Amino acid sequence: MIKRAFLYLLRKPAKTLVLLLVLIVIARFVTTGITILTSADSSTSDVRTSIGGSIKLELDYTNTSGASQFSSGGISASAATYTGDYIQDDLINKILSIDGVEDYNAIASVFAAFADFNYILGMLGFEYDYSDHMSSVAITNSENYKYFQSGTYKLVEGRHIAADDYNAVLVPSELVAYNGLSIGDVITLRADWNNGEKVELEIVGIYDRETNEDEFLITAYGYAGNRLITSMSVSNEIKDGSETGADPWAKGAEYVFFYVDGPANLEKISTEISKISNYFLISIDSADYDAIAGSLEALQSLMKILLVVIAVVSIAILALVLTIWIKSRVHEVGIFLSIGIHKLTIILQFVVEVAVVGIIAFALAFFVSTSIAQGVGDMLLEQAAVSGTEVVADDDDETFEWEDIAGDTIVMSSGEAASLEVSVSTESYILTIVIGLLIILASIVVSSIPIIRMKPKEIMSKMS
Repeated sequence: MIKRAFLYLLRKPAKTLVLLLVLIVIARFVTTGITILTSADSSTSDVRTSIGGSIKLELDYTNTSGASQFSSGGISASAATYTGDYIQDDLINKILSIDGVEDYNAIASVFAAFADFNYILGMLGFEYDYSDHMSSVAITNSENYKYFQSGTYKLVEGRHIAADDYNAVLVPSELVAYNGLSIGDVITLRADWNNGEKVELEIVGIYDRETNEDEFLITAYGYAGNRLITSMSVSNEIKDGSETGADPWAKGAEYVFFYVDGPANLEKISTEISKISNYFLISIDSADYDAIAGSLEALQSLMKILLVVIAVVSIAILALVLTIWIKSRVHEVGIFLSIGIHKLTIILQFVVEVAVVGIIAFALAFFVSTSIAQGVGDMLLEQAAVSGTEVVADDDDETFEWEDIAGDTIVMSSGEAASLEVSVSTESYILTIVIGLLIILASIVVSSIPIIRMKPKEIMSKMS
């Protein structure tokens, strides 16, 4: 049977060439689809380990008491006072000891006056207690601050604040220009609410702020252009002498972001943190992973559908070609039957013939499909990303930038876009061969139905 199959292919070079060309076209589609599918699956696995998520620990501001009142020119206002604990270093260190937690970034507010430089004045100058005190931010690592990661802030000179910095500060470029400051200058903050406690800071960086065209400079305090970004030591020193606990200006962090080695561990680590402390609010952020993995998973789903379509169309085309081919071989089939060869053996010969040509076709297609698959994969990935769910900001969110020190209102777009690196793996090669052989087998079964249904006498009669 195998010998007859090879002899037929050699005896009919024209028909063999036509079959080869048809199978090469089919093989290109199949290998491209399989390669993209397996590469997308591999990329998703890589993303799962290379892009982590974060867990945010924050104060529960429902723990408030009464409200402090102030008024000016007939206008009155009030502010609730937080009465709970702040996040201390001992708790942070306990959480860092959890397996899978790689790093952290603590954030605290700094409420202080500019002692030896001026803040940018607002349109309205309300007079109230500490009206010359501005709201600034203390942070462990400014490079990981959401405002910088999102591009809302951009470091234009100097360097970022690091965990080991002592009394370092980043200053907005507009405030630098307003006061004629530069990198290396030392400025002083003063906390009148804490007996005039003063802290000297060294300017290590200057940043630009993406401003909103609709932003109005109503008050100096409510203007984000007056926001300093300092090292955590500043927050602790400006609060020197303050008591912990119910003191609204206690030492410690208000928000801490813990960075996890992979999104798969987020839920588990979040549960572990809640066992250590359930006093603070815990939330999970896997937006970066979700955005990238979502595109890759959408591509996988798309490729699975396309592969089914490719398989069905390939079976139809190949079956049509083989039907014509087998019809021209009725005489040959009749002779085989007359000498006692079973129908199944004859069909198996057809399978061997097409399989031999198919293996050659798939081998040729495989070597040229990687570059094609890369281009097609990139195009489909882009389409999958566009058609995916897009996260948008809440138009009803009225939180101002100067109020949101944690960057919660920032809509993050990951610094990494979903990418697909197409490569030929052993898995994709084997899968391609298996699918190719299944297509060939299905096509031969479909095209051989007339012979299977016909009785030997009918076939012999067609010979005459």
